[in-house]
Amino acid sequence: MVSDERTHHAGKLVNPVFQSGVHIIFFHWINLVKFEINKTMKYIYLLLMSVLLLSCSSAHYCYIVRHADKLDKTPYSVLSPAGHARAGVLRDKLMDKKIDLIFATTFQRTQETAQPLAQSLNKTLLIYRNNAEDSIANVVKANRSKNMLLVGHSGNIPSIIEKITGKKISPIGEDQYDNLYVIKFKKQRTILIETKY
Repeated sequence: MVSDERTHHAGKLVNPVFQSGVHIIFFHWINLVKFEINKTMKYIYLLLMSVLLLSCSSAHYCYIVRHADKLDKTPYSVLSPAGHARAGVLRDKLMDKKIDLIFATTFQRTQETAQPLAQSLNKTLLIYRNNAEDSIANVVKANRSKNMLLVGHSGNIPSIIEKITGKKISPIGEDQYDNLYVIKFKKQRTILIETKY
């Protein structure tokens, strides 16, 4: 009797070699799909980790300045021509710093100092009372995930900075207008940098 290399399967003759080949192709396809899924998940994981690391490592800044040069020594003096020019320098200095919030006091000279930057960035000035040092310090600390400009006075800036950073600065002289105090917020750290503009 001649043997038949084919086997019966559900009433049909099935070639064992064909059947084996189908199994190999199927398992190869399954492994390929698993590999692609694992590769995609790995890319997603790396992307999420990169975003997380960037968000954790990114720093934000609060830039604090005294109003620019006064026109005279009267209590409600506005800016002099030199003061308006300095306000333009401040705008140019901070234009690319991604400023989110801009604070000025009720005094016109602080608003004139901040206005060029606010107009260029299409930001609204946020007004605070010059003697509300605790309140404005708390507002700055509550917004440590944003970049800010705060314009103040020689009399309130040292106290505001100390309340935010815990560090004391030297008194600001009557003729000092170019001090730039940069408070850097990174994770739970607060760093004070004193420079000029």
